[in-house]
Amino acid sequence: MACVAIGVTQSAMAGIVSSGGKAVREIAEALAEQAGKKASKEFVETTAVQLENIAGKCGGESLDVISKHGLVAFRVFKNAGDDAGEYLVKAIRIYGDDALRIAQSSAGRSVLRSGSDAAIRAVARHSDAVVPLIQRYGDDGVAALVKLSPANGRRLLQMVDANTLPASRLRDVLATIGKYGDKSLEFVWKHRKVLTSAALLTAFISDPEPYLNGFKDITLGVIDTAVSPVAEGVGNGISMGMVKIFESIRWNLWIGVLFAILGIRQYIRHRKKSKTVALSKEDSQSVNEGESI
Repeated sequence: MACVAIGVTQSAMAGIVSSGGKAVREIAEALAEQAGKKASKEFVETTAVQLENIAGKCGGESLDVISKHGLVAFRVFKNAGDDAGEYLVKAIRIYGDDALRIAQSSAGRSVLRSGSDAAIRAVARHSDAVVPLIQRYGDDGVAALVKLSPANGRRLLQMVDANTLPASRLRDVLATIGKYGDKSLEFVWKHRKVLTSAALLTAFISDPEPYLNGFKDITLGVIDTAVSPVAEGVGNGISMGMVKIFESIRWNLWIGVLFAILGIRQYIRHRKKSKTVALSKEDSQSVNEGESI
């Protein structure tokens, strides 16, 4: 619902003044000139009615703010409707154009209404797209955003929206970013796929400085994580292979021993047979020689 009243007379409008002493009609005429409608009496009268309603809801200082910031401020108050209030006057006085930009959406106005200096500065830097992050994570979200450049703020939102990082640890990630700023966000962005591992993310959050300063390499953790099962499997494979080899050697040894025994027995039998044959020949020869004598 817009701040518009019906049936206010021109004489009544002329009597309303801002805290700075400017009459409503004077401010309305200035706004008409900015809008390029200087000759439109109807625009001036309609605008004056709207200004009176804004002043009634937000105080006479709202007219001073509109007089100073012109049509942009006027439209902010008018479009805010029932959401308008003295908090808008205070925010615009303190934060100027940043507050005017934030106040153009209901999400932005909710931040202005909170009165949190850090939250307002965070939204002013990154746009009202960060408001859901602030609403969900509170001070941790604000602390991270005020430390980030607009480009890194967009990267953070992209990771949050895509659920790139484990949601259960996101508050801890924000706290780390709030402490180390752009450097930590750039590290997280670069290694976002690696940090989907809960173990590696915990290692980084627990002690980020060695990773940020290059003394530790987070990717080595990936190699260890990937290689360990492989190494274990290879080790198990080697162990099983060795067992099989030894089993094979043992059986081959027994078979070899058996063949050796059989071979020795065969050799002994052959030797005995050879000796028997030789003795038989010698006996036959002796008999023959005896007969000859």
